[in-house]
Amino acid sequence: MTADWTATLRRHGRTLLSLALPPMCPACGDRLGPTDQGVCDECWQHITSPPGPHCPQCGLGESVIGKKCPGCLPGESHFGAARQAALWQDPIPTMIHRLKYHGVSELAEPLARLMARVLVHDFPGRRWDVIVPVPLHRVRRRERGYNQSALIARELGRMLGWSVDERLVLRHRPTLSQTHLSRADRLRNVANAFHCPEPAEVEGRRVLLIDDVHTTGSTLNETARALAEAGAVEIFALAVSRAV
Repeated sequence: MTADWTATLRRHGRTLLSLALPPMCPACGDRLGPTDQGVCDECWQHITSPPGPHCPQCGLGESVIGKKCPGCLPGESHFGAARQAALWQDPIPTMIHRLKYHGVSELAEPLARLMARVLVHDFPGRRWDVIVPVPLHRVRRRERGYNQSALIARELGRMLGWSVDERLVLRHRPTLSQTHLSRADRLRNVANAFHCPEPAEVEGRRVLLIDDVHTTGSTLNETARALAEAGAVEIFALAVSRAV
């Protein structure tokens, strides 16, 4: 696995700085206490899990039991189901933004912990064969220095003792940032942007697909399409949060 050297150097730099200065919460900037885990207790207290019942397709909370919600993508869903670990409210947007654009890689651990909590509490005893992060195109990854979804996936794999494979699905053509695109443009932007270079390594496997943010679900769905076409028998999509 290729190391994300930029994120690694930033993390080591902050570690050295913390030896001289009091450790600060990477989400809000307040001083961390001796028992705080990744982020401060104040931030943890403001993180809320999406209330059920959940849409059986996209995982949106407070949906009608057994029925797809109005926000689901039209047409075929290539993942069997999806869930999100936290509501899109502070400090979650701040944490994801700082991880994604400012190289605060230590935020991957508390975000992965939220995902692990969903899997352990809501799907006890269930296990997937491999964790796969939604990939970045090589140009975007080179510009950013790392893939934030891969950082989260690695932490999640470490916590659960599950394997992580960043090579199973690749983004083979560059796409625009989805941030300011309409729903229809998001669908067109990522259509057929992913492929599995070694289908034999995917065939017959149960995949836990990881992303940082689920908005329309178009990126997750297109990544799942590549995995399904390569022969994955089950794909469960899990994101930190859902921007609505």
